[in-house]
Amino acid sequence: MTGLKQIKGLDSLRAFAVIFVLISHWATRVGMDSHFWYFIQNCIVPDGVFGVYLFFVLSGFLITSILLQVRTEAGDTDRLYVIKSFFIRRVLRIFPIYYLVVFVTYFAFPEVRGGIWYLLTYTNKFYLYKMDSWVASPVVHSWTLAIEEQFYLIWPWIIMFMNKKYLRLIFILFIVTGVVSTKIILSYKISTWLPFNSYDAFGIGAWYAYARTETDSCRKFEKVIRTLGPFFLVPYFYLKVAGFYTNNWNGIYLIRFTDSMICAWLIVLVINNKSEFCRKYILENTVLNYIGKISYGIYLYHVYMYKFNPFIFDKLNKRFGTYPVIHDAIVSAAAFYIYDLIILFCLCWLSYNLIEKPYLRLKHVHKYNRVKAIAEGAVCATETPTVIG
Repeated sequence: MTGLKQIKGLDSLRAFAVIFVLISHWATRVGMDSHFWYFIQNCIVPDGVFGVYLFFVLSGFLITSILLQVRTEAGDTDRLYVIKSFFIRRVLRIFPIYYLVVFVTYFAFPEVRGGIWYLLTYTNKFYLYKMDSWVASPVVHSWTLAIEEQFYLIWPWIIMFMNKKYLRLIFILFIVTGVVSTKIILSYKISTWLPFNSYDAFGIGAWYAYARTETDSCRKFEKVIRTLGPFFLVPYFYLKVAGFYTNNWNGIYLIRFTDSMICAWLIVLVINNKSEFCRKYILENTVLNYIGKISYGIYLYHVYMYKFNPFIFDKLNKRFGTYPVIHDAIVSAAAFYIYDLIILFCLCWLSYNLIEKPYLRLKHVHKYNRVKAIAEGAVCATETPTVIG
């Protein structure tokens, strides 16, 4: 099978996922709140939830791929070492800027303080579930990170210690649990924030990773997904349009399952892409790949960009207030969208290079393979330092 590190297109998928989230959260700010644009945003363009489920399916696929590979390499004696390394590497990737956001919002938004312990323990989804609200906290979007963290807590134990012949049953159980639990909770809650409500996305991604360990299984799985993928577009659009016109979103449990299946289909298409045009201009597009690389920061920071708007407005108003034509152009909603995008990407660039990247370098110290880590450490210890001057 193709090595995952060689598939740059997965970064492009991350880029599209976070772009869908941005469109969902920012579209109304540029005059796209008319009935027509609202229909386009909710029924044609994939929404923020689709973007989130694309992240979930990707996580299930990538994390399971890594764990299955290191399980084979580690053997029975080093499995606990692998799990310890897994948790350390996840902490180094996720914790630094997440807790930075929690720290800043604690002082910037007094309403955060009532649920601060939920944020500190990655259990904000339980707070939202208890409040039964979509907007109970200025850090409401952290529900996705909480779900991922809960998944990471249990998944390495399952993959590393469960008998391989039962793993397929585990994936099926996760998929069924995600769909059924969401359906049940929607009967008495408006929010489906509990971790097992998204198990179907993780299960589908994990199943594909498992199938890729054997050539025949991979070929069969990809054939099924390629066959079913286009057909899932039909219920996807039907459920979106029906929900839009009836304002009845009880079918969201089916929408999320169709989202997950379409996401798996996209991953299969990316991994098996044969189009030179798609490879050059989309899957290995430098801009998309970089957006995918900094997508975690984009997701965390994007909801706070409006905080910069009063400062920008004041400066522009003073400078161009006496020039009506110029003023109307640069103080429009669309212009502020562009300003926020520029600030967001500058902030994410700084965050990635000054905060995230130094911690990511530490991941190399905590390798999954104990023997390789010890060997590399011994080589480093015996190297003679170069003295200059």
